[in-house]
Amino acid sequence: MLFFNSVAFWGLLALAIPIIVHFFNFWKPKSVLFSNVALVREVQTRIIRRTTLQRYLLLLFRLLAIAAVVVAFANPVIVNQQDTAALNQSRSIVVIVDDSYSMTASDAGGNLLQQAKYLATELVKSYPAGDEFQVQVLSHLRFQNTFTTQNEAIKQIQDINNQESGISHLSILTRLADLFAASRNPVRQVYFFSDFQRSTILGDTTKTALIIPNDISVSYVTLGKTKNPNVYISDIQLNKRILEVGKPIDLDITLNNDSDQEIQNLTLHLEVAGKAAAVSSESIQANEQKKAVLSFTPAQAGWISAKLTLDDSPIEFDNTRYASFWVPERGNILFVAGGDENARYLRYVYEHLLPQFSIKFISEKELPTKSLEQVQGIVLAGVTELSAGVQERLVSFTENGGGLLIFPPMKQEPTGINQLLATVHGGKFITNVHYGSPQAIKTPDLQHPVFEGIFQKTTAKSVFDSPTISHLWQYEPGKEGIQGTILQTNLSAIVLQEIKYQNGQVFVFTTFPDLIYNDFPLKSVFAPIIHRLSMLMTQTAHPQLSYVLGEAAPHKLQLKREDIVKIKNEAGSEWIPQQFFQNQTLNLRFDELQLVPGNYQLWLKDSLLEKISFNSSDRESKLANVTSNELTTFLRDVGISGVRVMGGSPDQIREYVSQQQEGTPLWKYFIWIAAGCLLLETITARWQTIQAWTLSIRPKLKT
Repeated sequence: MLFFNSVAFWGLLALAIPIIVHFFNFWKPKSVLFSNVALVREVQTRIIRRTTLQRYLLLLFRLLAIAAVVVAFANPVIVNQQDTAALNQSRSIVVIVDDSYSMTASDAGGNLLQQAKYLATELVKSYPAGDEFQVQVLSHLRFQNTFTTQNEAIKQIQDINNQESGISHLSILTRLADLFAASRNPVRQVYFFSDFQRSTILGDTTKTALIIPNDISVSYVTLGKTKNPNVYISDIQLNKRILEVGKPIDLDITLNNDSDQEIQNLTLHLEVAGKAAAVSSESIQANEQKKAVLSFTPAQAGWISAKLTLDDSPIEFDNTRYASFWVPERGNILFVAGGDENARYLRYVYEHLLPQFSIKFISEKELPTKSLEQVQGIVLAGVTELSAGVQERLVSFTENGGGLLIFPPMKQEPTGINQLLATVHGGKFITNVHYGSPQAIKTPDLQHPVFEGIFQKTTAKSVFDSPTISHLWQYEPGKEGIQGTILQTNLSAIVLQEIKYQNGQVFVFTTFPDLIYNDFPLKSVFAPIIHRLSMLMTQTAHPQLSYVLGEAAPHKLQLKREDIVKIKNEAGSEWIPQQFFQNQTLNLRFDELQLVPGNYQLWLKDSLLEKISFNSSDRESKLANVTSNELTTFLRDVGISGVRVMGGSPDQIREYVSQQQEGTPLWKYFIWIAAGCLLLETITARWQTIQAWTLSIRPKLKT
């Protein structure tokens, strides 16, 4: 407890007045003539004892009343230990407002962001104009930032709008000192206004022994009293790996109902290239995640931007999802023929049966000097010589989204192929196996993209025209990477293996398509499988439909030389992302840009390179938040101490600021104590009169 007017304690000298009155009775008794004093003597002892007690009680109540009044004039206050040094000191105030999209939700008090801005404004106004202020938002938290005046801080608060944000509260607490790098005042305080979602701000449950510095006080102001029902789109995926002009494309859409009630007749709208392409009506159960499918048919090749809209209210920021993808017109394939194998069947397929591809035929000796810039897929047909330099180029080609289709040489050791496969986390060819009796290939999984469209849907039961194998390489799959077996014999020997390596794909046959090794070229499935494999390996360069705003995932572009790439939105505004060039690959990062969800374009000078889309994280769509008590428990459980948690009301904030500046005043309570003592003194002094009055009315009450 502190006293702001300690001079008032001189008033305690007034305590001497009732003491003097008590011990030095200046009242002179009057003589009263009485005929017989015998009765007086009988009660003398009892009356003297009662009178003495009454006098001491009167003295006690008078002393307490005077002392309480004196203490009240001394202006006593209660101050927390943390705030003792901050009384009547200049302050540096950092106000952090959660401007994430979840703050577009509302409760009984209205829009959460508007509430946060109002409370932050009231907070700033509650401090003296001479204090310095710094306004921050989660979407663009700036460290080493300068402080400003009260009026400028209020203006900055009013200019806050919703933006994409994924920073956690822990990121703030670990860098508190950096927030006050430009502070000039000894008292430093942070106020954080947020809805405190379980999925975002409180998503980091890492145990930490984080202790707030003694010279910095941190307060969390909680907003949002009710959970808003919300339906949102969390993902869009192509359910086909091969996209072709004039053929339907299905989009798999993931819907989430983050509410306790069923939503019926929810309408989905799909726009492609700015035009309506599909509509669907869906119903979704409470707290359910559901898949929906929308189909459209691209009329032309090239980059396609799509926009998916969900009719849902009142939460609207997550009702739209964006995606971009590439529909190829003619894939460029480089066919590299080895010298020891007869590739006539394979060459015939590419020359005469696959007109949708542009094929360039070269020998393996020409490969080291051949440019791969405009190539999407490479067929290695019996290639025996792969130098270290060629292997490095093929690996880089695959990393950047290119596809490889490998047919091993059957008459020589595939040493170079094995080295290449090891680099892309594939397997290796071990032993050349000859079967005395040709082995049939098992019926594969006909749902695999390699077999999609080969069999008619009207067929009651698809029959796989199985080739037989008499000669193959025993293949041992790698232990790393993503890979799977597409074809294998009845003895489980691998015939066709699939390897996913970074942005590209590698398909590996263990036999060569020639009649001396197998009857593959004679089977009806031969040309369709080669066609599908070629489609797959030429369409792996652009697998990602969209990026999440704020994430640091790099986007790679193949360029001949380093140059500046710009990103533009549909309105024509442009930004320059972070970029660095290495090995003819330009790596772009967008996490530092102030982008909003939407479809964008990447430009190199006047040339369109790609279309790219950005969406908000679906974490923002999970609107469940925590109460003040739950937040306090959470902070304690994860090992964070020194953070105050308070409710979001203007009166609470004003009272809290007042307590920090002046403490909790107690003078009014001492006035009540003084008044109570005077009341007790009056009752004690008039006790005999009160008692006599009580005795006088008792007979009347009985009658």
